[in-house]
Amino acid sequence: MRKNLNKILERMTGQELLSAVLEIDKGYYDSYLNSKELIDAITNRYTAGFKKVLLTNNKFEFDTEFELVLGDELAINCYLKGILEETQTEPVNLQIAAIKVQNFDKIYNQMTAFAKRLKYIGNQYIKNNEHFEPLSELIKSSEMKVERLQKIINESKKALENKRDTLFDLFNHTLRLVKENGRYDDFEKIIEYVLPNENELVNTKKVEITNYEFDIKCIPNFGGSEGIYLDCYLDGCFDEDTKEYKKHEFATFKTLKTDIDAMTIMGALGGAITYYAAEYVNRNIHKYTPKAELINDIKQAESKLSDAVARLDYLRG
Repeated sequence: MRKNLNKILERMTGQELLSAVLEIDKGYYDSYLNSKELIDAITNRYTAGFKKVLLTNNKFEFDTEFELVLGDELAINCYLKGILEETQTEPVNLQIAAIKVQNFDKIYNQMTAFAKRLKYIGNQYIKNNEHFEPLSELIKSSEMKVERLQKIINESKKALENKRDTLFDLFNHTLRLVKENGRYDDFEKIIEYVLPNENELVNTKKVEITNYEFDIKCIPNFGGSEGIYLDCYLDGCFDEDTKEYKKHEFATFKTLKTDIDAMTIMGALGGAITYYAAEYVNRNIHKYTPKAELINDIKQAESKLSDAVARLDYLRG
C-alpha cells in the first residue's frame, strides 16, 4: 500500500508529460509518419532547452501549433496554457517543446493529424490523471471518499437494525409528499374516500417491504356502478425471502364524479403517487434493500475504507 501511496504525489514536468503522451500514441506515428525527428522527440532531444516546471495543478490544457522555421523545416510547438502550479494565481503560456520535422511538405497531412491527436490525447491524459491535481484537492476528494464509505456502512447497519417499512408506511409517506407538493388539492374537491390496502388495516401481520425491485402503478377506471376508482398496487419483487414478482394492492382512491375533468384529476393523482412513491424509496433505499445486499455493502465498504483512510493520512502527513 505504501508503494502505491508514494506514486500519488509523483509530479511531472511538461517534458515528462509530453513523453508520456507520445508513448501513448507511439503506434500512430510509427505506422504513418516514420519520422526519425519524432522518434528523437521522445528522448527529449527537442525539449532539453525548455523551462521545466513541476505540474501541481490540473487547471491547464495541452495545445499545439505549427511554425515554419526554415524553408523545409516545420516545428510543432507544444504549450501548456493555464494554472500549472498549486501556488500560481495567474494563468501562463508555457512552451514545453518544439518538435521539428524536415521536408514536412511530403507528410503535411499526416503532421496536421498528428498535431490534433497530440493535443486531444494530451488533454485527456491531464483530465484523467490525478498526479496533476493540487494537494488540497487530493485531500478534499479523499475526505469525501472516506465520508461516503462511512455513510454506506452506517446506513446499511442502521437498516439492518431498524424495522422495515410496511405497505401502510409507504402509503403514508407517499400521500404526505403528494399533499406537501400540492398534488392532492384537486382530488380533495371531488373525493368520496381513500382506502389503503385493507389487509394493512385489519391484519396484525403486515406486509413488510424488503426488496426495492418494484414499481407503484396506478390505474384510473370507471366503477361497476358509480364513480371513478384509482387503483394503486405494487408490481414487482418486494419480498427478499420469496423473490417472487407479483402484484399487491396498495391503495384505492374514489370519486363519485364521472366526467372528463374528474378522470383527468384521477389520472394526475395517479401520476403524482407513482412519482413520489419512487422518490421516497430512492431517498431511503437502504430501508428497502435486501438483508444479504446490505451485509455485502458493509463488507465492501469496510474493505475499501481502510485503504481510503491510509491514503488520506498519507496526503495530510
